Amino acid sequence: MAYQSFPYLGFGRGLNLRDKPDAVDPQECIDCLNVDFSERGAIQTRAGYDKIINSAIVGLGAYKNTSGTKRLLATVGSNLAAYNLTGGSATHTSSLTDSTTPMSFVAYGTPSSERVYAGNGTDVRYYDGSSFTNPNSSSVVVPKASAFCLQATDNRLVATGFSAGNNGPAAATVNASHVYFSDPGDPATWPANNYVQLTPGDGEKIVGAITWRELVFVFKQTKFFVFYGNSVDADGNPIFNYRPVEGGVGAVSRLGIATTPDGVYFVGSDGIYVTTGSSATKVSDLVDPLWSGDAADYFSGGVISDKTQCSLAATEDRVYMAFPTSLGQRVLVFDKGQAWFSIYNLPAKYLLNFDGSVWFGDTFLGKHNSSYTDDDGTAIFARWRSGWDDFGSPDIKVLRASKGWGTGLINVSISKDFAQGQSTDEVLNFGTNKVALPQWNTATWGGTTWAEESELLEPEQRRQAVRGTTFSTTFSGSGKWALHRMTHQIRQVRQPGIEES
Repeated sequence: MAYQSFPYLGFGRGLNLRDKPDAVDPQECIDCLNVDFSERGAIQTRAGYDKIINSAIVGLGAYKNTSGTKRLLATVGSNLAAYNLTGGSATHTSSLTDSTTPMSFVAYGTPSSERVYAGNGTDVRYYDGSSFTNPNSSSVVVPKASAFCLQATDNRLVATGFSAGNNGPAAATVNASHVYFSDPGDPATWPANNYVQLTPGDGEKIVGAITWRELVFVFKQTKFFVFYGNSVDADGNPIFNYRPVEGGVGAVSRLGIATTPDGVYFVGSDGIYVTTGSSATKVSDLVDPLWSGDAADYFSGGVISDKTQCSLAATEDRVYMAFPTSLGQRVLVFDKGQAWFSIYNLPAKYLLNFDGSVWFGDTFLGKHNSSYTDDDGTAIFARWRSGWDDFGSPDIKVLRASKGWGTGLINVSISKDFAQGQSTDEVLNFGTNKVALPQWNTATWGGTTWAEESELLEPEQRRQAVRGTTFSTTFSGSGKWALHRMTHQIRQVRQPGIEES
């Protein structure tokens, strides 16, 4: 009997939780874990990580200077600690009053010093590569802010995110709407008039602040403010010029703000947004059910249980969001260039992009980049599940076989007729050591100089028949695997008839 072929031409559009499970694009999935998508549309196991520091981590920051010194900064135990990038014992430490609230970190330099300032609303420290210093050891000099950033045009340190009370410079009384600025080039001098209050009395507090290009962004929960430069009044006092952006969109997490070359990304109450200083644009429409909690039952990745605990890190190509779920910590990955989403199960509460790697911390400090093929010695389990497809016919049919091209060991399962369960897995062995995946910018391509792709991928066939009306396919496996193409073969279509009584 003849077969009709239905190919998956690619898998590169990622996770779609917004649309109905039977309406997603064939290149999208309704559930996934620990997969990436290549530019040519293949599914592949994500990169792994190495455990660097086996201690509980609160917050993450980084220090580097022009002489090449690099340090990771984090609260460990009761101390703010500096580590070299290979872990081991802390290079320097400073005891804290509050060791449970993550620090905000910002690099600040003058012609004679390179420092990172850190604050959590109670403690303030700066680190110069050789030691931590408490600038407020004898009196409050630097404001007790939970958010610091830099106004680059004047080289001013910016402090905000205050708890109400005597937490301003020189113990000045502040509220949750204050933003303070140091003098230019002098982070130890904070004149009494160097501040603004942003819409005080609106019932909202300043959540966080960040610098992008020459602009300073300050976020409340439903709005944000863009500082674009300073001028001087008739008395010679500085005027800190800003414009409000009141579109009902703001940040909900102090750690959920990050910059990339194309803008400022932040976690809002209903998704991830990006702005360049005007109205923000949502980029997370396809995965909005992570925020609303109404993802289809087929999604097994967990939804956000506390929006205020989300953390962002961004590279030039990707945005990573760590978020808590009832299943544990998860990381949402957004590839900006290819516009796909995926979910990782990295045990990450805090994220940092530094020195070519994504660092993460919670119960330990980990380092994630493409050089790691497992998770600290443990094979990575990855899965991808398609939407539901009737292959153009509402009638009963038999999915007789499936032929794929890939690498590694992949379990293939077929679900039928909107059932949550799956058929018995059939393992396709594409070969774990037969050929290397193709790599651009190398002299050879998979061992053969500029070989055709068909010479690089191993074909294998799943032969277990499944009878039903509509089908969903799951690919999964532990270890490094990749799937570039899959074709389902339908043996017959049964036309509707009259049932015998």
